[in-house]
Amino acid sequence: MVRLIMIDANLPSEIAKSYDSVQNVWRGGRVADIGGDVGYTPLYFLMTGAASVVSYTLEEPEIRLAQIEWHKERYSGQLCAADVLKMDCEGCEYDFNLTEVIQRYKYGMVAIHLIGQSAQQKFSAMREWFNVNDWRLLYVTPDKLEYMYTNIGMKSK
Repeated sequence: MVRLIMIDANLPSEIAKSYDSVQNVWRGGRVADIGGDVGYTPLYFLMTGAASVVSYTLEEPEIRLAQIEWHKERYSGQLCAADVLKMDCEGCEYDFNLTEVIQRYKYGMVAIHLIGQSAQQKFSAMREWFNVNDWRLLYVTPDKLEYMYTNIGMKSK
């Protein structure tokens, strides 16, 4: 297993360790990285076996590789041709029908955020959806404002 510990606010070591626990599903495949920031998570996916990454970010990418297809725009729910969905877009998950987007992919790692008072109801509804659909909690940030769930390693879809 390749271990990549990112010493960066965007991919702290505890999150990288959580990703390490599920990395085999993207080996040789394509990852849709919604919330790719400046490039640390797309780089992580490539270094742990992904063949390519399509990444949406509002930041200017610092990492430029042929295997990363950058979209410098806010993700709005469109389908990305990929095997695995990783979504950590700091609240954009409430801008579209998240459950519809999730169900387009065989595997997913999706963060939901408790940002602002208006997010509470959507946050609670998504936590319930993940529980009912047998997704497991992958990690929670120390401030308990971000919860990442995955269906990797759960019963097959």
